[in-house]
Amino acid sequence: AMPTSTQITLGNDLDGNRKIACPNTQSKCEYITYRLSGATLLRNNTANASSGGDAVAENVKDVDGDGKALTFSYMKSNGTTATSESDIRIVRVKLEVSKSGGSFDDGTQTVTTDIALRNR
Repeated sequence: AMPTSTQITLGNDLDGNRKIACPNTQSKCEYITYRLSGATLLRNNTANASSGGDAVAENVKDVDGDGKALTFSYMKSNGTTATSESDIRIVRVKLEVSKSGGSFDDGTQTVTTDIALRNR
């Protein structure tokens, strides 16, 4: 199944057994999920990534007017849009942050980066 544009789950083989599990052989979870909850970007490494998590970024808000503050886009190796999970080789992450309410802290920032998936 294709991942969503607002949440991504990655695997990290901590015990080196070439399997992603939660719990693994060391009783740790090898799933890492990033998702937006309100205006906070959360990182969660539990089997139930739909709740809880640690704050990674706050004040996440739509800055450019496209209606999205956090977007994950999935592409083939040639940069075109992937239509199936098995075609995904690059993940483009776009994060928008807006801070207001303080005299020197006001401002907006949009950060976009492409991540090439190593094991694909």
